[in-house]
Amino acid sequence: MEADPEDYADLVGRERADEIGFREEHHGQGDGRVATSVEVVSIAEVHCRCGAPRVRRTG
Repeated sequence: MEADPEDYADLVGRERADEIGFREEHHGQGDGRVATSVEVVSIAEVHCRCGAPRVRRTG
């Protein structure tokens, strides 16, 4: 999902917030798990993992 830098400016500062392009919203949901509402009060680090999608080769 695309991220709005305004949502992160207070947490990581304006300069870093402008570098955030996308966010995830699917942690811990699914098969037998109940969604939990929490409030994040601080962030120590942000990690980004990127990779090429797996391509199934035939032949």
